Amino acid sequence: MRLWQLLLRNANVLQSVLERAEPELSSFELDARRLFILSTVEAHPFPADIARALSLPKPSITFLVNEARRKRLLTATGRKRVNLRRYNGLRSRLPV
Repeated sequence: MRLWQLLLRNANVLQSVLERAEPELSSFELDARRLFILSTVEAHPFPADIARALSLPKPSITFLVNEARRKRLLTATGRKRVNLRRYNGLRSRLPV
């Protein structure tokens, strides 16, 4: 198997998982981008750092981080404020 075929299969699997997870994520007012931001915010506390880590545009990340702060998912200093008990059930319902 060539490298590009392996990468294509990997991308297809990831896309499939994200599509199947989208209804569950939306019930928590999240989507894949917001989920990835919440998962990287502790290692990368600044929007520019998150943008570099996720290879996404800085303005988009800044907007999404500010939106998470307005929804009280993050504190003003960038720490997660998410009630983990609320989201723990999500992990068990995500497709594997």
